Amino acid sequence: MPLVISEIQKSVEKKFGVVFPEQNPMPRPPEEKEKIVKKKVIKKPLQDTFVKKKNIVKQKPIFKKKKTPGQIKIEKQLAKNREILRKRREDFLNKRKSDVYQKKSNSKKTSKDSSPTGGDWMSQKSASVNAWGEKKKKQQNKWQADRLATIKRWQKARKAFKKMLPDIKNDLTDIPFGSSEAPISTKRPKRKYRPSVSSPVHVAQTQSSPLELSFIEEAFRIPIRSQGRRPTCAAFAAVRAVEILAKAMGQEKDLSEQYFYYASKPQCQQSPCQKPGSWPRQAFVDSQNGGGFDIPLEKDCPYNETKKSNNETQIPLKRSCQRGVAKVGRFSMVKNRHEIQERIRSGQPVVGGFKLNDDFFLNTGYVFKEGKTKVGNREHAQGHAILLVGVMELPKSLHRSQGRYCTLIANSWGEGWGRGGHACISDAWFDQYRYGIPFIALEKVAIQ
Repeated sequence: MPLVISEIQKSVEKKFGVVFPEQNPMPRPPEEKEKIVKKKVIKKPLQDTFVKKKNIVKQKPIFKKKKTPGQIKIEKQLAKNREILRKRREDFLNKRKSDVYQKKSNSKKTSKDSSPTGGDWMSQKSASVNAWGEKKKKQQNKWQADRLATIKRWQKARKAFKKMLPDIKNDLTDIPFGSSEAPISTKRPKRKYRPSVSSPVHVAQTQSSPLELSFIEEAFRIPIRSQGRRPTCAAFAAVRAVEILAKAMGQEKDLSEQYFYYASKPQCQQSPCQKPGSWPRQAFVDSQNGGGFDIPLEKDCPYNETKKSNNETQIPLKRSCQRGVAKVGRFSMVKNRHEIQERIRSGQPVVGGFKLNDDFFLNTGYVFKEGKTKVGNREHAQGHAILLVGVMELPKSLHRSQGRYCTLIANSWGEGWGRGGHACISDAWFDQYRYGIPFIALEKVAIQ
């Protein structure tokens, strides 16, 4: 299990007093496991047993006959002979033992040069076991050191994120979907989605645990990036989805959000415009229908965190922005939450749009529906696009208030948000704050 998900689960456990079971494919380190208190075993005293006394019959004393001088002489001679035989046997055994010891010592001397452990089978086995233990200990210490370093990095990033938060709230805007909102159905579809072709994406799923945990492995192997103070969240979510499928194909690419924001706003490509925000559907359509590769690398078309007044797409772009290395192969629109979660289980990252409440901004890894908080008319009630990459089942005590699942998401506000840039939104929060439009499930990409 990635460290991000483990930290999210611990935050939920701490807040709501619930317990997540051990979940594979990556168990928690031994020092984080709950200490098992061994019960003292009190030994009960043995019950008194009664033994019946047997009738003891007194026997008459037996009188031994006195030995004759001849018998005494014979017994002495026999004892003398036995002593001689005993000494001879001791001498023989001692000599044999010394010979065997000499042979062993000679064999040890010869085996020291050839054997790396310099000993017999037991010493070799003991040395290999000790070496294995030392290796495991070093690996565990390294894992723990990396974990602490990662958490420390998150904490540092969180301080920077808090300073930038007022600007982020002011930069939020309504997402231009290009169509009016439609009512959302939360009913489970009759037929579950089944992918027509096998996906190269690796989806980690728990097998023996009572609670489901399904997540796209590649989604947690790509660093979280920050959109800065520009309303480019949809472009960041879409590009991350393409990078995830590319990584599953063995192609680790850092693609350009600068270009994708430009491609998502056709009306702002020929002349500068000042209307902020975007939705990636048009860019997905153009990339899918285009003849060549259109999405360039970040190094060829670098992202600029600084705004340009009245020029949202920051045109004209550099010539190197036309060096495409990736394109969208296939995507589809999904509206029902249950189908969205099925797409994630099948290895398809989903771009979604949500309105935000106060709890979303400074969360500790989970965004749940708490109290009677509703979306208001303030600036942070505007839209925001995020990428959905996993499904985690909640403990049963939370089902009534939050729903059965929470959806793992990757944000574009840096590692200081949530837990390392990730969080989990409950079904209840999902249904209340989502936009009433279909989300985009990315199924296939092509890489040059």
